[in-house]
Amino acid sequence: MNAAVVERAPSGKVQEAPSSRTHPSVSDWDWRIPPSRGDTDPATARRARQFRTRWRLSNPDEWRGQLKALSHFDSDYTYDEGHEYTEDWTSDPDYPFEHRLEYDKDGFLVPPHSWHAAYLTTILLVLQELFRRGLNLTVSEPELHFDSETSRVLLLLTDGGNFKTQVNPDVAVLPAQADYAQHRVLRTDLGEEKPVMVIEVVSPTSVERDRDEKFRLYARLGIVEYLLVYLGDSDIPLESDLRLEMFRLQDNGTYALTGEASGGPPYRSIHSQVCGTSLRIGPPRDKVEVPLFQWYDSDQERWRDTFSDERFEGRAEGQLKLALKMLKHWLPADADTDMVAKQWSDTELPENIDDMILAVQANPEQWRTILGMDDNEDTNGLSDGPS
Repeated sequence: MNAAVVERAPSGKVQEAPSSRTHPSVSDWDWRIPPSRGDTDPATARRARQFRTRWRLSNPDEWRGQLKALSHFDSDYTYDEGHEYTEDWTSDPDYPFEHRLEYDKDGFLVPPHSWHAAYLTTILLVLQELFRRGLNLTVSEPELHFDSETSRVLLLLTDGGNFKTQVNPDVAVLPAQADYAQHRVLRTDLGEEKPVMVIEVVSPTSVERDRDEKFRLYARLGIVEYLLVYLGDSDIPLESDLRLEMFRLQDNGTYALTGEASGGPPYRSIHSQVCGTSLRIGPPRDKVEVPLFQWYDSDQERWRDTFSDERFEGRAEGQLKLALKMLKHWLPADADTDMVAKQWSDTELPENIDDMILAVQANPEQWRTILGMDDNEDTNGLSDGPS
């Protein structure tokens, strides 16, 4: 391989670089190599990116040939001349590829914040539990396709002036009973239903796009709610940086800010019509965890997330074991304690359990009626449950 056309990726791997007839000089840095922070100065990094973009615009056939050589090449995707595409990584936030790098404000390639993926998982788990009894489906980083007319109206263009027709929201809530060919590929351009809610976790490299390009796009598509989650740019999210902004679609087709909540005391919340409840953000429980993301359960009258659910279920299990242990002192020998345990596990421990235990102590033979187990008793082998 000709050494003049070799490029080193930030990972240290060797990549083939464009073999243009002219190789502009950017200070002492090879313009074909996307620099990482510390490799050169910001001005040189920004100019080198401009040169790479200019080369792709001037040599479209050669650039297209390099793209086609990638094992993950997608002939239907609109590649952006302003971004990098290699065998191992890309800088395009909308390209469906696992390993992404980002351009920071100084023009250097940097990995996404380590907490970004972890927080997407946190949000996903919380919303999946919230919608567990309903029919809404929550998906992480789906491909959201839209038509070129939308791009034309909103001027969503690549550096080469081609219409963008795809973005990857961080989290999307799909409408109940919607029919999709694939839940991770949402084809609104082919008539599939749009999400009812989209959530973006804002980073320093995405804030302008999340608040402008995607803001206008999601409103144009008719997505009912748009939630922005701010975590700041520290390695460990600071309480003072945590913030939620809820936008709701208005009758005129634009978004209006309907709620804003910070992650520090006092812990305010925002209401979501799609979720049917309030949401809030809070500081991490310790330095190795991501910030809290919780929803309010009006039935249980508490704020819920995965951690609080585990703690709540553990406390409930302990209370159940204690109640059964106390009952066994007074129940007849032939009493079916497994049936009692199952019913209370499937529902909840009765609020008046103390009174029930005292009543069983006084009238042990009436334990079924006192504990509300009469409906569960088999009669001639028949059951009141589903057949």
